[in-house]
Amino acid sequence: DEGEAFDFGDNIFNFTLEPQDGAPAPEKLSISTTLSDAAEEKDMSFGEIQFTEDPGLTAGSSKDYVYLIRETAGDNPSVTYDDTVITATVTVTKDEHNKLSASVAYTVNGEPIDEASYENIYTLPEPTAAELLVDKSFVTAEGEAFNFGDNIFNFTVEPQDGAPEPEKSTISTTLSDAAEEKDMSFGKIQFTEDPGITAGSSKDYVYIIRETEGDNPSVTYDDTVIKATVTVTKDADNKLSASVAYSVNGKPIDEASYENIYTLPEPTTAELFVDK
Repeated sequence: DEGEAFDFGDNIFNFTLEPQDGAPAPEKLSISTTLSDAAEEKDMSFGEIQFTEDPGLTAGSSKDYVYLIRETAGDNPSVTYDDTVITATVTVTKDEHNKLSASVAYTVNGEPIDEASYENIYTLPEPTAAELLVDKSFVTAEGEAFNFGDNIFNFTVEPQDGAPEPEKSTISTTLSDAAEEKDMSFGKIQFTEDPGITAGSSKDYVYIIRETEGDNPSVTYDDTVIKATVTVTKDADNKLSASVAYSVNGKPIDEASYENIYTLPEPTTAELFVDK
């Protein structure tokens, strides 16, 4: 919508022509761009129109044939379609050699224009954001909640195949986290890419979440690899929305949950002596 030329992409643009008052029909009454049109501009034709009617009794006699051209509105909410109705008037004239010639003039609302030109405007969808969360819990070997204490737990997220980056690629608990469980966030991820050419079009972005193994031998670290899939969808108002789904080995889970287990060290003994 800044006025710069924009590639058609997967958009298909359709146009119709309506002969008026019995005017001869062209080879095609509708024309369309194609998916192979990697262009910002394209000249298109409805094909030839054959004129055979005698326009009058004398050289210089002429007759006008009128056609209405329209663009058919598509269903991409990111595109503003052009509702201009263009009148094409073909003037057929007979010369002194008994030959017909044709000239074409275009008008809009009675005002002459140089050509039947249509312009579509593309507007990027309104962006959206998503947040990837980790639920961290710490329990004893007996399954009882256990305070983090001085333990620091670290997690990473890896965007796949060029997915947008979150605000943080690593997150950690802190020494001030006096808790047995904590919800943590990698921050927001901004999504701006148009997922498709129709309302309801969507695109998936994949992220891999892992816990980084620490160095406390009393702690069993969680080696679960969690896949977070963010689905971005465009609606009929040209707005994006995002939803997040988590899975492990292809099986859906409710949340990205990691559990660490604390096991007391195997005890030892010492003996105190007195030399008397």
